[in-house]
Amino acid sequence: MRLWVLAALVAMATAQLVNKNVNRVVDLTTQIAKVTAEVEVENSGASVVDTYEVVIDPSAVKHLSFISVSEHGNELAVRTTSAGVYEATLSSSLSNGGKTSLVVTTTFTHSLEPYPRAINQPDNQLVRFHSNAYYYSVYSTVEQFSKFNLGSSKIESFTPRSPSNKESQTVKYGPYSNIPAKTSAKVTIHFENNSPFLTVTNLKRIVEVSHWGNIAVEEHYQLSTRALNLNLSSRDSTSSVTLLVPQLL
Repeated sequence: MRLWVLAALVAMATAQLVNKNVNRVVDLTTQIAKVTAEVEVENSGASVVDTYEVVIDPSAVKHLSFISVSEHGNELAVRTTSAGVYEATLSSSLSNGGKTSLVVTTTFTHSLEPYPRAINQPDNQLVRFHSNAYYYSVYSTVEQFSKFNLGSSKIESFTPRSPSNKESQTVKYGPYSNIPAKTSAKVTIHFENNSPFLTVTNLKRIVEVSHWGNIAVEEHYQLSTRALNLNLSSRDSTSSVTLLVPQLL
């Protein structure tokens, strides 16, 4: 009975909030996808609301590595309620007609897919990124706009969804109006990205504190690359790679 009442209260609070405007920027200039969404929120219901729920698009949940929510420059407390669902506590409650501005920041790893999987050594690296043309939310959105920063003007293709267009090193989707809650429209962007796709598979850190208060830190890294495979010809196989390791003082 208690769970049913709690679920009913959560559903009521969710129905009251509306995303009046969302400006989303997706940074794909490195191997990590960083999403920054500026959200203007309004309470259109009669009850007071003191939390904002962030729901990650189901297709991206496994890639999520970081999430934060800030209000007027101040970071809010965020807790996990279930897989891919987070609740941020607002700095002050919103009564009917109350508004606030939030910045939702999320970071995703292993979400850029090298495509094709194999290239010749002199070739540039191309990747595909699968995303949602809309800001995924449990709240309806009055108006929203998304911009994908690619860091490269070589854009092989992108999924059109009117209105959408590409300009120099960006792909833009929107503005879109009156988007229902949990709306999903899958899009794919295929572009050049020559960032190193390195992953730390194991990190061992040794901290030594002497009797005199000196601290020595030693770190051991095991790295792997998720980049595409190289087709090495007999000519390519004679090439060499020089690694420059900076000296630590």
